Amino acid sequence: MLSPQLIKRKRRKINAVKLDLLEGLDEELHASYLKQFKEVEKEIVRENILGHQRRIDGRSLTEVRNIEIETNFLPSVHGSALLLGAKHKLLLQQPLVQEETFKQ
Repeated sequence: MLSPQLIKRKRRKINAVKLDLLEGLDEELHASYLKQFKEVEKEIVRENILGHQRRIDGRSLTEVRNIEIETNFLPSVHGSALLLGAKHKLLLQQPLVQEETFKQ
């Protein structure tokens, strides 16, 4: 699996290629070229997934990312959890709701 840093580096290189492509072109052509570039990117990703059974980050189609979950993260809240993934951190909380609230 590719690291998030490597993915960012690849994205920067792709953006540099886009800028080189657009340099010197009439601005009226930019939208057309960017649309075509996006189509080529889409086809490359599609071929990688269907032809090589690989996601864009290098994982196989059956490989999942690691996730860590810590429950009762906030002791003063009735229910809370911290979810740590490769790229995201989520803090979830659930306040205690009285039974009367559901009867209304």
